[in-house]
Amino acid sequence: MLSTITRRKQILFYLAAVIVPILALLLRQVLEREYGELPHYVLFYPVVLLVAVLGDAWAGLLATTTTALLVIYWVLPSVHQFTISRTNDAIGLAIFCLMGVGISVVAELYHRNRETLATYQKEQAVLVERRTADARYRMLFNSIDEGFCTIEVLFNQNGRPNDWRFLEVNPAFGRHYGLEHVTGKTIRELIPNIETRWFDIYGKVAITGEAIRFVEFSQPLNRWFDLYAFRIGEPEQHRVAVLFSNITESKQAEEALRQSEERFRALVMASSDVMYRMSPDWSEMRQLRSQHFLADTETPSRTWLHKYIHPDDQSHVLAVINEAIRTKSIFELEHRALCADGSMGWTFSRAIPVLNANGEIAEWLGTASDVTERKRAEEALLRSEKLASVGRMAVAIAHEINNPLEAVTNLLFITKEIEGLPESARHFLETADAELRRIAHMTRQSLGFYRESNAPALTSVNAVLESTVDLLNSKIKAKHAMIEKQWDGDVQVTSVAGELRQVFSNLLVNSLDAIDEKGTIKLRVTANHRCVRVTVADNGKGISASVRQHIFEPFFTTKGTVGTGLGLWVSKQIIEKHDGVIQMHSTVHRGTVFSVVLRLPPRPNAVQKTD
Repeated sequence: MLSTITRRKQILFYLAAVIVPILALLLRQVLEREYGELPHYVLFYPVVLLVAVLGDAWAGLLATTTTALLVIYWVLPSVHQFTISRTNDAIGLAIFCLMGVGISVVAELYHRNRETLATYQKEQAVLVERRTADARYRMLFNSIDEGFCTIEVLFNQNGRPNDWRFLEVNPAFGRHYGLEHVTGKTIRELIPNIETRWFDIYGKVAITGEAIRFVEFSQPLNRWFDLYAFRIGEPEQHRVAVLFSNITESKQAEEALRQSEERFRALVMASSDVMYRMSPDWSEMRQLRSQHFLADTETPSRTWLHKYIHPDDQSHVLAVINEAIRTKSIFELEHRALCADGSMGWTFSRAIPVLNANGEIAEWLGTASDVTERKRAEEALLRSEKLASVGRMAVAIAHEINNPLEAVTNLLFITKEIEGLPESARHFLETADAELRRIAHMTRQSLGFYRESNAPALTSVNAVLESTVDLLNSKIKAKHAMIEKQWDGDVQVTSVAGELRQVFSNLLVNSLDAIDEKGTIKLRVTANHRCVRVTVADNGKGISASVRQHIFEPFFTTKGTVGTGLGLWVSKQIIEKHDGVIQMHSTVHRGTVFSVVLRLPPRPNAVQKTD
């Protein structure tokens, strides 16, 4: 492309060498008509000079030749002939030709010197730029904190890399690599037992030219490196530049952190306590590990307060936290917590502040213990004391009621014996007598609840069930409940009748609370030669799985402040004391079935029934 342009320029200059002298001749003729005769070559010297300077020597010579021919033919006295009649004209023409040749030669020398000067100036500019770049490179080379080196990868006769030679290293090299004065030496000379994988890595970079970034550990140097390797120079030189940093400390810190995490995790696994870490201002829970008590944190959480703390306790917890932060003292508090299974529990939490070198809090490390059972035991003790007080009051009231009851009962008996008493009045007296017997029965129930003075004896299960239904008759009528009784014959067990009545009463009351208006409760008694099963089944709302697992725990209730949480727990204790079993099966929205299984006394004439 460049040679074509050059050729075209030469052709243009050659055409100019012919055309410009002709134009000069025409201009001369115009000037002569205006000013008279002019010297022969007055306009042609500038033409030759212009063509030679703008073109080259050959263009100048062509312009000189063209001018000579034009002068001979058009300017000299022998016009329109290529002859010279006078000696002076010949000498003038010769001088012009010599001057034209001289001008062309001088112009050529000018062109050549100008090219040489331009080339020299370019070389000097390149040299200056190279020196500047080298100075910048050296400044960067010597000032970077990372280690830097260029190496020549050496290959064995089989074409496999087996060594390398250090060509150049920067001042930071020794600090990172741990070796000094390595320039010109091979790595095997410096470290004979260097791992062979290094040769494969650098050899691949030298052959393929593919840059690579990697993290590697060197056992002989006992250091971790973060490296970036890339090929430099020609491929056949097998030169590689390596930029690297010694990251041993950060790796050791990572390993220490990992081991700390493992120890923390192992401690949590070996402990029943909850372990947690909090930010300095407690705005973020960084980590929590628990053994099923609380839900673990997968990532740092800023919603831990709502996730773990009971809403009613949150303000108090925050107040204690803020005081601990202000005084940089230990945080201790017993509060309610939301458990992993969704239930509410109690925890005793204790955290200590970890201070940095400036005495500021860096984080908080804490433990939380599950004290739910202890709190329930404390509540149970408090309720037991309240219950005992109620029992003592019930005994006192029962004693006070018994005396007037006996008097009223005697009066009713005497009144019924009066002759001529109207039948309607007698009926009312019998009704009053039945109600008094119920009051007396409830009084005995109260006394029996407080003190178990009755000894085990043969007790009719059917009769106890009947009396229980009779005792709860008003509650049954209020709910318009349907009581279905399914038993044949009379089944007797060795028990304390009052305690059995208490169990059946608890089960029947729970069923009445569970059913809707006009709901159904089925009471069933079945027996075989070994045991009797009493079943209380209802078609109420059922019991959820989360509640079923706590149903027989003391003071666990779903009735709020209305229930004591003791009914089923006491019932279970009574049945187990009688060497029996109480079981429960429930389906939400379909109903609940409680079964009480008791052993029959070993009597030959025991009633035998089969399921």
